[in-house]
Amino acid sequence: MREKFLSELDSAQSFPSPHSKHSAATAQATRRYWFILNPAANRGKAKEKVKPLQQTLKAKQVNTTIQLTTQPNEATDFARAVKSSVDIVVACGGDGTFNETAQPLIHSETVLGCIPIGSGNDFYSNLSGNTTSRKIALETAIEKVLNTATCMIDTGTVHFEQNGSSVKRAFLNSLGIGFTGEIARIAKQVPHVRGDLIYLYALWVVGRTYRAAPMTIEMHTPSGVQTITESVFALMIGNGKREGGKFWITPEAEMNDGWLDICILKEFPIWKLPRWVFAFMRGSHIHTSQVIYTKISRAIIHLSRPESMHLDGEVYEQVSQSVQVSVVPQSLRVVAVS
Repeated sequence: MREKFLSELDSAQSFPSPHSKHSAATAQATRRYWFILNPAANRGKAKEKVKPLQQTLKAKQVNTTIQLTTQPNEATDFARAVKSSVDIVVACGGDGTFNETAQPLIHSETVLGCIPIGSGNDFYSNLSGNTTSRKIALETAIEKVLNTATCMIDTGTVHFEQNGSSVKRAFLNSLGIGFTGEIARIAKQVPHVRGDLIYLYALWVVGRTYRAAPMTIEMHTPSGVQTITESVFALMIGNGKREGGKFWITPEAEMNDGWLDICILKEFPIWKLPRWVFAFMRGSHIHTSQVIYTKISRAIIHLSRPESMHLDGEVYEQVSQSVQVSVVPQSLRVVAVS
């Protein structure tokens, strides 16, 4: 493991791990923190937040370490290494950084805190309830991490085949197969475009060539098991309401209701794509006959061809055979930022 410690502000003191909510008045005094920052987030702009973060934590006399990642999946390794010796691991980045950091914290007593400095901060927006904007001042985000109570949320887990290997991952906010998976793939390849323009550009590129594919989906819903076979343009599963900044893929999702929401957009004439884009931006798509929308505890998606899939914005190409998704209720303790 390659570790880089930006600053060790003070030696950590020994405090009990959090088992329940803390009051704002005592939270900062009784918690041990470890910050993991991805300087490559937001197309590399996150590195500009390193010094302000360091200065703010020093000013607040927070006993902590700031650790920088240098390659993919290091946040997972770092969080796993320190989770037994700190109370809160604070992920500084975007949705991918939050996802990586959370992997070893699920089903543990260690809390996930988030500082949103990535290009996509959908998980943070959904968690906070402020889904009108993904932007928040750095100092405000730090204040929330230091002084706010904790709460439990659900997570999702997914098993799939990729290039002949079996993969198991957790996700916090959303999963997309088909059209949205391709959009996430293209967005990762566009270094010269930032913010929401990334997704709009990728949407334009993918929309010219992508076509629906047959899928068979077995869904465990509140009313029982349902199996459907459809030609699917896009399949989305949300723990949060929104992804891609402006798209309300699963507008009825709640992060602590013990369910995931699935949204299946059936095949349609491609000239109608702009209409569907605007429908997803309003969240009105779930009221149409072209969309299957329900809550699920589990789903098995049988693919007819290899597809791109994203988990919290991280892309997995050549996903094949079947994808199994399940909700894991009340499995992650997070800093409540609402």
